[in-house]
Amino acid sequence: MQILLYQLLWFGLWGVVLLVLRGQKKPCADTKNRLVSVVHGLVSLGLSIIDLLLLRPELAEPNSVFESNSIIFSVSYFIYDSIGCYLIDLCDSDLVIHHSVSIVGLGWSLFTRNGGPYLYLGLFFAEVSNFPMHVRKILNNTGLRNTELYELSETLYFGLYTLARGIGGPYVLYVGLCNFRQTPFPLMAVTAMLVSQSLGFISTMIKIVKKKLQNRDERMRKNVNLFWLSVNPRVHSLDYTKRSASPDKVF
Repeated sequence: MQILLYQLLWFGLWGVVLLVLRGQKKPCADTKNRLVSVVHGLVSLGLSIIDLLLLRPELAEPNSVFESNSIIFSVSYFIYDSIGCYLIDLCDSDLVIHHSVSIVGLGWSLFTRNGGPYLYLGLFFAEVSNFPMHVRKILNNTGLRNTELYELSETLYFGLYTLARGIGGPYVLYVGLCNFRQTPFPLMAVTAMLVSQSLGFISTMIKIVKKKLQNRDERMRKNVNLFWLSVNPRVHSLDYTKRSASPDKVF
C-alpha cells in the first residue's frame, strides 16, 4: 500500500515539473525526468548516511522501521522511473537491467525484512555520484556541453563513480562474502550484477576521458577558452565540435 502511495508522490512530482516547465522549449523529456531523479538521489544519499553513520546497525540485524520506510521510498522510485522512461521512450537495455536488478534487491529486502544494513552500505556507494551525473546530462540536454560547468560536472561524476562503484562496489561485495552467514545471498547477487555493470561503464568513461584530453589539447593549441554558463562562439571553430559525437552510454 505504501509503495502505491509513493507512486502518487513520484508521478505527482513529475506532473509538477511538467506543469512548471510547460511551454519552455529547452527542457526536453529527459531533463524533466532527471529533475525528479535528482530529488530521489539526494534524499536517498542522505538516508544512507543517516543509517550508516548515526543509526549504525549491525550487519545481521533485521530491517529497522527507518530502513523499511527508506527502502519503500527507493523501490517506489525505481518502479516510477521504469514506467516514466518507457512512456517517454528513454528505456534501453542498460536502464532496464539496472532498474530491474535494483527493484528485485530492494523488494527482496523489504518483504523479507532482512539485509537492510548491507543494502544501505551499497546504496551509499551507488548514490554518491548521482547528482553530478544528472547535472552533466541536463547541461548536455540544454546545449551547454561545451562549457566549464559541464566539464566540472563530468569530472566530478566520473571521479566519484570510479571511486564509489569501481572501488566501493567491490568492497561491498567483499564485506558480504566475509560475512556470508549474516548477508543474504540475493543481495550479494544483486551487488555482483551491479558491480559488473558499473565496471563496464567505467571502461567507457576511460575512453571518454581520453577524448576529453585530446579536446583540451586542441583548445590550448588554438587558445580557445570555455565559458562557465554559456558557450564561447569560438568553440564551434574547433575540429572536435564539427565531428558528430555518438551518444555515450554512462547514464
